[in-house]
Amino acid sequence: LSLLLKLTALEVLNLSDVSLTDLAPLANLTKLSKLNLSFNPITDITLLAKMKNLRELDLSGVPVTDLAPLTKLRWLQKLSLDKNQITDLAPLAPLANLLELNLGNNAVNDLSSLKDLKKLSKHSQP
Repeated sequence: LSLLLKLTALEVLNLSDVSLTDLAPLANLTKLSKLNLSFNPITDITLLAKMKNLRELDLSGVPVTDLAPLTKLRWLQKLSLDKNQITDLAPLAPLANLLELNLGNNAVNDLSSLKDLKKLSKHSQP
């Protein structure tokens, strides 16, 4: 993964199911528009807050519980959070450009945080 440190112009990256535990090697990839981190044992997604160009993000099967770093991803259009341990969707409320959201297989009971996401046209229920 150290090679990624030099690929600062990279826009699309698929790291699905590669046993990634730390996002530090992705710190300089701020131009990413599409990122797949699904099925990795990542618990801290704080670094994603710096990736303000992200349009698509897949965190399916990632044991994340705190979505707060995602509040800064104002341009995010597609977000997959399937098969996680998420209970609170409040951090997603500022994502006004969100078009698609996958929440399947989570412990979410309250979807009211999503009520003002006017562009959201497709979502799967927990």
